[in-house]
Amino acid sequence: MVEIAAAIGAEVYTDADGVFTIAELPDLQTAPVAWTVAAGEGGAYIQATRAMRADGIHNGVLARGENTETSIAPVSALVVDDDPGSPTYWSGPFGHRPTFYASSTLITTGQCTAAATLKLRAAQAPNASADITSLPNPALEPGDVIRVAYPDGTKELHQVQSLSVELDIGGSFTIQTISAKEGT
Repeated sequence: MVEIAAAIGAEVYTDADGVFTIAELPDLQTAPVAWTVAAGEGGAYIQATRAMRADGIHNGVLARGENTETSIAPVSALVVDDDPGSPTYWSGPFGHRPTFYASSTLITTGQCTAAATLKLRAAQAPNASADITSLPNPALEPGDVIRVAYPDGTKELHQVQSLSVELDIGGSFTIQTISAKEGT
């Protein structure tokens, strides 16, 4: 199911009711912010652990599809980070760091472009993540975009990867995120 979702430029997850959902992976720069987790008086922020890593970061994705059973010609599409303001800009100092994706479910150039776009968002994102402990928000779902305002004044946009609630006394609400980007 994940491979089929990628072919249409989407992600698959189970929502809070246990229903499998196929949805487009949000773009942190354009997606609406579902919730702001702010530190300080009146805020929901309790603590956070942030991590950065350099491995697995790519600024281009070449998606290829070839289905030999249906005698359809092979198709492909290259999608790159074309934002000159991005630290992973394809024509910038980061250089060309492509990754590759192939699937027999990709049978048109449009499907390759959609899959490569989805994969590019994920390939640019793994450099930052966070585990955020906050007051509970039962309205959040995986895939939501949240803004985190840290005690030092730094603000970041994050995509929610998973949520967990400890059910004991004083249990915490932890939001695990991916795709951190500086935000205002």
